Amino acid sequence: MEDEVAAPRGDPPDEGVDEDEDGGSLDAVDALARLARIPGQHPRVAGVLAATAAQLQEVLTRDGGVDGHEVLDVMVSSLEDMRCVAESLHSASIAAASALGEDGGGVQYEQTVRGGGGGGSAGVHYEQTVR
Repeated sequence: MEDEVAAPRGDPPDEGVDEDEDGGSLDAVDALARLARIPGQHPRVAGVLAATAAQLQEVLTRDGGVDGHEVLDVMVSSLEDMRCVAESLHSASIAAASALGEDGGGVQYEQTVRGGGGGGSAGVHYEQTVR
């Protein structure tokens, strides 16, 4: 009986592995691509999701194997892009709602941003008050 030895991290997957099976490394790419195509999805959100799917597919299918750090870099970059889109859309929504309130729509919004302990956007909290 031969002992099986686990392949070192970063090696390409075995040739016989079906990447379409549940749990395959490209499942995340497929899921991101499906999320990008949700009907009614905001174009900027869909764009970030589609770009992330393309970058992740490129990293996961590159000759020479998968670099886990690069996969994490793609995902962290995507989350930062998504945060920027969310903040931008949130600000636009507040501005539009405030304009409606000023024009007699009866709704006014206030936005308070409180920073957390560390640097960057960690700990930032948004509050929205409807009057």
